[in-house]
Amino acid sequence: MLGRRLLGDAVVSAAECPAGSERSRVFLGKGTAHINVVETSVPDILPNIRRKSFKLSQWNEAKDFWDSSKGPVTWLLAYDFDNRTLKLIGGPVDFAGGPRRAKLLCVSPSENGAYSLRKIIE
Repeated sequence: MLGRRLLGDAVVSAAECPAGSERSRVFLGKGTAHINVVETSVPDILPNIRRKSFKLSQWNEAKDFWDSSKGPVTWLLAYDFDNRTLKLIGGPVDFAGGPRRAKLLCVSPSENGAYSLRKIIE
């Protein structure tokens, strides 16, 4: 399969995730759809964006989700090769940065439809 060739053998091996979380095989790094929501006075330069610079209208369907999320955080929109779905994954700042690489993640679903990063499997 093309996905297995792109992801490599190291990532294809079985991995254990903590109870209540599931395994997701995704790409991280350069070229991925992610932003780092930070609390800083430095000007916004992608992928870093200040929380106060990110505004949603009161009618936006994601407003409750945004208001309930706590920063600093990195939000990654990733294709999960194991489950063949798109996932919005929140985790520590810059977990999705760096060179492009395939990784196995352990993620936990939340009530708002997003996922929380629990563990990155090397």
